[in-house]
Amino acid sequence: MLEDLRFRLRALLRRDAMEAELSDDLRFHFDQEVEKYKRSGMTHDEATRRARISFGGQERVEEDCREARGTNLVESSMQDGAYGLRAMRKNPGVPCGRSMR
Repeated sequence: MLEDLRFRLRALLRRDAMEAELSDDLRFHFDQEVEKYKRSGMTHDEATRRARISFGGQERVEEDCREARGTNLVESSMQDGAYGLRAMRKNPGVPCGRSMR
């Protein structure tokens, strides 16, 4: 449990490094899939095409991995808060809610 918490905290604080690791890991697994198909006798182009089909779209796989980290809610909340602060800085005199009349 402590290891899981440490991983999630690292995912939040070192997002760029985690994204780079994710891309590297996915590239490694994709390349392994291509090699598997090449060993079965396919050409490089056909093996690459089959690996793309079986592996799925990289963006979808990356998003699934991000969701598995369990940090989406926190990241989304942080982005919403930052947006709210920027909006308040742009218009500091705009009242929130009903008017005073």
